[in-house]
Amino acid sequence: MLIKRGELMTNRKEAALEQPNNRDASINTHCLLLAEVLFIILPFIVTGIVFSYQGVPLKIIYLPEWSLASSVLMGQALVKYISNILSSKGQRNLHWERVALSLSALIVFGLAPSLLILSLILVTDPFSKGLAISQIVLFLLGLLAFFFFGGYAPAWITIKSEEDKRIEAGEQPKPNLLEPQ
Repeated sequence: MLIKRGELMTNRKEAALEQPNNRDASINTHCLLLAEVLFIILPFIVTGIVFSYQGVPLKIIYLPEWSLASSVLMGQALVKYISNILSSKGQRNLHWERVALSLSALIVFGLAPSLLILSLILVTDPFSKGLAISQIVLFLLGLLAFFFFGGYAPAWITIKSEEDKRIEAGEQPKPNLLEPQ
């Protein structure tokens, strides 16, 4: 974002006042994430109602769609995480080591196993109770990953400056003598 010289804010406190409250921003982020998740679980709710009506409610755990949904959740978590990092470029300092670790962990422990279980389920007929349970576990892990990487992870990878810490504590920031008044 380009700011003309005459429009420069006098200090970071003014900039902080123009930003929404951190708590409100966090709540808004989680509301959006929950709205997306509701549309992911809606088909499972409908299918569960149908299977209950048919008298076979446990049949729902044997649907391969659980693995498909967990793969989608893991992929969406990756996209949200990377998008958040790229959109904040230049606005924050990041712990790049944490970024690399978390991206690797999400792929190795989330996306790859979800796709593997999905592949095994699609080629095995009928598939075992162990595969059924593992796909449900991966779906739940996908939900956790989606919320963590979509909402909490940016705070985990951000390096806060001393001035940011003072502003959060309610102290007056030090004036920047290099900025024109």
